[in-house]
Amino acid sequence: MEIQEGSPDSVVLHRLRLLGCFFLPLVLSLLFTLCFETLRLHQAEDYLSLAVRPSRVPSSLFRPPGYIAFLHFINAVAGPISNDRPAPIYIFQDIVLSLATVAWYLTARRWMTAWSAWWMALAFGCNPLMIVLAGYIHYDILHTGLCVLAGLVLVRGFASNPVSLRWAGLAGLAVGVLTLVRPMTLVMPAFLALALCLQTDRARQLRTWLAWAAFSLALVATIAPRTWNIYARTGHVTGVNVQFWLQVWTICEEPIRVNSENIPGLALGNRRLGPVIEKELGASALQESYGGDLRPLIIEMGCRDRVLEIFRTNPWIYLSNVVHNALFFLTGDSRMRIRTFIFYQYPDTYMISPAWTTGFFIASSALLHLCGVLGLALGLWRRNPTIMILASLFICLWIVHSMVYLDYHYIYSKFPFMLWFTGYLVSELHKISPSGKKTAACVSAAFALFSLLGTVLLIF
Repeated sequence: MEIQEGSPDSVVLHRLRLLGCFFLPLVLSLLFTLCFETLRLHQAEDYLSLAVRPSRVPSSLFRPPGYIAFLHFINAVAGPISNDRPAPIYIFQDIVLSLATVAWYLTARRWMTAWSAWWMALAFGCNPLMIVLAGYIHYDILHTGLCVLAGLVLVRGFASNPVSLRWAGLAGLAVGVLTLVRPMTLVMPAFLALALCLQTDRARQLRTWLAWAAFSLALVATIAPRTWNIYARTGHVTGVNVQFWLQVWTICEEPIRVNSENIPGLALGNRRLGPVIEKELGASALQESYGGDLRPLIIEMGCRDRVLEIFRTNPWIYLSNVVHNALFFLTGDSRMRIRTFIFYQYPDTYMISPAWTTGFFIASSALLHLCGVLGLALGLWRRNPTIMILASLFICLWIVHSMVYLDYHYIYSKFPFMLWFTGYLVSELHKISPSGKKTAACVSAAFALFSLLGTVLLIF
């Protein structure tokens, strides 16, 4: 479904809806990030230090460079940023959320009516999880926004008729930037190729595979400078950051039954990482000064040797954890983000305040997951081109997250996709209902108001 521009009114309404998608989440997120206590001082890692004072922190080999570059850009444009002056970071992250809401709407318009897509876009931009993450000095909201942007340009490139080489190249650039923020999409070309193969009418077209090649080359060209930089510094070839084998090791040692309320990796690392490093590299490797700037790479090599040893002797622990991770990524929620945010507002009433607010978020997340999975299954079964292209990105994130360490910190990335797939399910209502357009718009409005209510509950 494409936007109908046959009359001036439709163009005006379209532009008004775009403005609504941008400004409503912006105003709401600004209210929360500038007027409430955020997560910035409590859970953030060293990204801010790497952006502002790189010479005073350990090697940047361990961290992907995308969010660091984003913070460095804010520091250059909006003046000095710090934990004592975080407002510029919040403002820019609020803008990212608003732009992502616009991109979400433009993508959903390919299969939804205008008002249905608009309401569902507000369900994305005004969702309590997105509002909370916009006030978190971490890569979460930037990564989510880039996921939405990558989804938009992917469907413009590969779900159009004919396939667009220009948009395919831009999609490769977008996914490359997304990968520099979090390297979970390094293997995206393989998943995109599978989605194209399943579309029999496109799989036989030479233009389709030329577009896929343009996408892959653009992705490689985007991350190549980072890969070369790491190779020049270490002599080792790695994609974006030195962390892969450490993340795999975490789910090799023992069964990890991650859920929406635990972080098993912390206890495991404190208990077992030291002995592994000592065994593989010697006791001196436990000292913080060991290896200097190359310490992350040295630890990575130690974890690699341990992982390969486990794969040879007892791979079943790893495989069972992969299956558990896959189920958790599909069904888990980010309730701890909501609970933590509320705790920082009202620490004295922690045992009372989060009970019903968090419960509302859990219930709404369960409904979203149910509708999202049904919409994804329906779209794949019908081989809807747009849903299949979006699914290729979602399944890439799903599979890669399942194969490395996973907890509730990382499942935020599925949220825009669950809403897209829910939107597709809602859009099918008008095909089976006599008043289908009104029904779809009402259901979409209910999702938006449900999300807005969840956000309002954060302040009570």
